[in-house]
Amino acid sequence: MSLVPRPATLGLALVLLSAVSLHAQGYRYRAQPGDSASYRLTSTARIHQEFQGDSTNVTVRSEAVLNVVDVQAEPETLSYGVTFDSLSIRFDDAAMPSPDVTPILGRIMTLSVSPTGRLRALEIPPDIPAALTGCDLRQMLSNFLPRFPEVAGAEASWSDTLSFGCLQQGIEAQVRVVTTYAPRASQAEGEGGPEGEVQLAYSTETTLSGKGEQNGTPLLLDGHGRGAGTIRMGPRGEVFLGSIGRQTLELEVEAAPPGSPPIRIPVRQEITSEVRRR
Repeated sequence: MSLVPRPATLGLALVLLSAVSLHAQGYRYRAQPGDSASYRLTSTARIHQEFQGDSTNVTVRSEAVLNVVDVQAEPETLSYGVTFDSLSIRFDDAAMPSPDVTPILGRIMTLSVSPTGRLRALEIPPDIPAALTGCDLRQMLSNFLPRFPEVAGAEASWSDTLSFGCLQQGIEAQVRVVTTYAPRASQAEGEGGPEGEVQLAYSTETTLSGKGEQNGTPLLLDGHGRGAGTIRMGPRGEVFLGSIGRQTLELEVEAAPPGSPPIRIPVRQEITSEVRRR
């Protein structure tokens, strides 16, 4: 019986837009029609599960190349065409086939956000599967931007709360992520990055809960986790250079087979993610 939940692969903050620090006016995203960028995304999720005295270890590796082209820039909404040049998801140490990603490759999806990174709309062609094994496409594209404070002058540090639903191996879960951002001082030449490079440090607190069933057995899910990472942008914060992060999730799945006492199954996920501008 496998109850290993699907990790949030490729889910780190993928800042694909141009961000500028305007100090008194606050952080805001901006773009010009025709602007484009290409990014390589990598993620590794190591999952450990205990069940009836046996241990299961699975590693999920994801890689993708994502192209973003600005198609419309208005004062309150930025719209982008998003296309996957490549996408691969594979499972190590598990008899699980890689999902078929060919319906996604080369297809244009439209992402619209506010100047502070709030989602306005996400349009995915109806024939594209929004959820693959190992990758929730809609959540991945909807929530990848760090969300800047709406109030100017709050840039010393700020927190943002994001809540969303997801489907994990037959369990409908609700996820709540609180992210705290803190800008770091610009780098001097030779001090970890090019002169003037802007960095945002972030940390996350995640809670999740849900219920569902697998093979007719009722399931309950409860969990929490923490994460941290760094987002890098170029001089004056105008060009996204990359990001790296790490997250740990401690989960417990309770299975209640009819006529038997409940079984508690601990699951631990350790996820590392990286984005690099090509």
